[in-house]
Amino acid sequence: MALCGPLLNESVAFQPSLLLNDSSQLRAEIHALLRSNTLPEDTACFRRVIHEAPSELARYDTEIDRVKSILDGLTSDRATLAACADTCRSVFAPVRRLPSELLVEIFEACAPLSAVEVNDTDTAAEELDRLNMRYLLQLSQVCSYWRVIAMRTTRLWSWVTADTTLWTDSILSQTGYLDRLETCLERGGTHPLTLNVIVKIDHPDERQILEALVKQAPRWRDIYLCCQLESFASVITDNNNENGEQLPLLERLHICAHGQSGIDINFFEGASRLKDVVFDGRVSGIPSLPWSQLQYFRYRDDLGGPKDVFVALSLLGRLPAGTKFSLSLNIADTELTDLPPIVSDVSDFGLGLMVNTDGDQATEALGKVLKALTLPHLKVIDFERDWYKPAPHWNNIEFLAFASRSSFHTNLTELGIHIVISDEELLQCLAALPLLTDLGISDCSGRKQNILITDNLLRRLTWSADSNEGCLVPKLHYIFLTSLFKFSDDAFLDFVLSRLAPGRTNATDKRPEPFQARGLVV
Repeated sequence: MALCGPLLNESVAFQPSLLLNDSSQLRAEIHALLRSNTLPEDTACFRRVIHEAPSELARYDTEIDRVKSILDGLTSDRATLAACADTCRSVFAPVRRLPSELLVEIFEACAPLSAVEVNDTDTAAEELDRLNMRYLLQLSQVCSYWRVIAMRTTRLWSWVTADTTLWTDSILSQTGYLDRLETCLERGGTHPLTLNVIVKIDHPDERQILEALVKQAPRWRDIYLCCQLESFASVITDNNNENGEQLPLLERLHICAHGQSGIDINFFEGASRLKDVVFDGRVSGIPSLPWSQLQYFRYRDDLGGPKDVFVALSLLGRLPAGTKFSLSLNIADTELTDLPPIVSDVSDFGLGLMVNTDGDQATEALGKVLKALTLPHLKVIDFERDWYKPAPHWNNIEFLAFASRSSFHTNLTELGIHIVISDEELLQCLAALPLLTDLGISDCSGRKQNILITDNLLRRLTWSADSNEGCLVPKLHYIFLTSLFKFSDDAFLDFVLSRLAPGRTNATDKRPEPFQARGLVV
């Protein structure tokens, strides 16, 4: 701004050329001469302009250059001042007044989904970004304060996701990946740890990876570990880590086990907070667990045999009352004998039987499983299915017997049925379950279309004040339909409106909220 004074003073000192005094009259005379193609009588004026013009033009050029230099300086000064003003305003920016705790929350919200989940489409480059926590490194470059928060807040490094099947030499050496995994674990300090790690079978660094993870066992809180069970058992044994008291924070455990260990793994038995367990693998590989404190247990085995089916079902007897239990078994080519009776007080039971073909074998296998079970305190049952394989056929006789001896008419409130069943069988099942409040039904079970959601079913579920006894599932509050839409709009509308009718619920209902109907189109 100080440049404004010199610019004005020097501009006043600059005098216009005297040649411009009579320029308008001279230009008119020149124009007339050029039109007439004649010479002027007095040529002195013309010759003076020709003689003096170069020096005057040079004087103007000099002045123009000087003014341009001043203008450039003013432009630069203005930009500097504007930047300075913006910087001063930044000092008072709201983001600078945020407490570090809130910044940590924001940093966590910036985490991309790829940083915490493993997908089949991931690349080696994405795996490297995941191990480096690239999004945190980018945030740390904003300013030194953000860098301190990003690098020293152990909570931000409290989860580790890795898929060693992507550790290739094309991006980084195997050792480089392992170093980054260990660095990520170290930056988490002592904060409770969430792990999502897949260790490739026969990976060259398999043992070092498992040792690095087991070293952090006192921090484990939520763990998904897919590895070779024998290698995991060996690392635990060699490092004297068989005492579960080293897992004081562990709450959720999911093991996807390759192979079958001959070692009894007691590593998790003393985990005092462990509540939820999922195990994928052979039933003989299930480690010793604190069964009496579990609230949820899910077991899945794609390669089971007759013995495995019984052992898996017998796990029900180890679980305390009120536990949720889910079981998925492959019964393809399995000739099941009669199973010994199993009684359990679990409150939630999910059963998925995987078969390769539709037919009587699957129906018989399901019947033998149901025949063995008595679950007198069951509130929720869900017959699951693998959507990429045929669903087993329903065994109505054994289900109704199972429902009777388990007193489903007095305690069962939720049913999910995604299996091959006839209309008549479904209606018989629903008639035996008068206390149902939640219902899930699926069309298209099996390779052939199996239509369950029909006008007839919807009419039987339609409620009216004067026909409550004839209405199936009178207490229904929620229904989820996976449908091929073979029913009519009118039948569905009548069903929904009847369930929304005033007076259908009363103060004694446990769920007096409005009825909900949701669905999935297939």
